[in-house]
Amino acid sequence: AAQPTFLPSDLARPVCGIPVRWWLAGTLELVSFVTCIGAGMTVKFFPLFFRVDYGFTPLEVCALSLVYPLSIASMVQVCRKVSKHLGKLNAVVLFHVLGTGCLWAMCYLRSLYVVLPLYLLRGALMNARGPIVRALIMDLVTTD
Repeated sequence: AAQPTFLPSDLARPVCGIPVRWWLAGTLELVSFVTCIGAGMTVKFFPLFFRVDYGFTPLEVCALSLVYPLSIASMVQVCRKVSKHLGKLNAVVLFHVLGTGCLWAMCYLRSLYVVLPLYLLRGALMNARGPIVRALIMDLVTTD
């Protein structure tokens, strides 16, 4: 099992009059917001990308849209297990870096047999970390 990510004494320490726990929660929310804005401007165009660049038929685009959430659901379980071993924050960072790496690889690779699994893996990695980020924020925010 992973060690606690933060020590309670560190979280309670004020910085500019605000406890560190609130700075961390706010930073995680801000990063999530920026990532969502970026994803909202790109992800919705992936079906068009596969249709135009790879000649997918409407049926193939629908099949891809069916498999995409299934890959996310599977990766959520993987992320949960990884977070138990590495810690929540480490798992979130790892999945974010790997997902971003998949997106970069998609920019340079052309083979459909490589791009398609990268697309599914990218989506799964980036979306699977969401529940862990929520849990991390809920651990940081107290009812005090």
